Amino acid sequence: MLKEKKCLVVPDDIWASETWGNLKTTFPFENEMKSKFLITTRNKQVALGADKNVSIHELGCLGNDKSWELFMNKANFGRLDATDGRKMEKLGREMVEHCARLPLAIELLGGILSQKPTISEWEMVHRHAKTYINEGGIRGQGTM
Repeated sequence: MLKEKKCLVVPDDIWASETWGNLKTTFPFENEMKSKFLITTRNKQVALGADKNVSIHELGCLGNDKSWELFMNKANFGRLDATDGRKMEKLGREMVEHCARLPLAIELLGGILSQKPTISEWEMVHRHAKTYINEGGIRGQGTM
């Protein structure tokens, strides 16, 4: 089908060149293939090694306002009552700061907190967020 029809294939979040090397052997790369590939990766070397004619588009970080907006939307921040909301906003802003304006880190953090409706749960995440984010969880190669 990839030879006969135009398809867009999106291998998402490839972390290592070896992974892409193993994966690409399953596709029929030929001159007449009409399909296109869009690889997403956090590793520039993966992108550079994917193809000699590669075009790289690097995404930037969000600004402070956009970071907070993304977090509020993902964490379902509007559902909180006023008293806990003020405390949670303080905790949230501190945790978003640890995410270094990286959209994926902010989305993951917001997703986790959207499942935690109490201030005590947010405080627990807050206690561990900086260590987790900075030591390889969100900003490194691990997953949450």
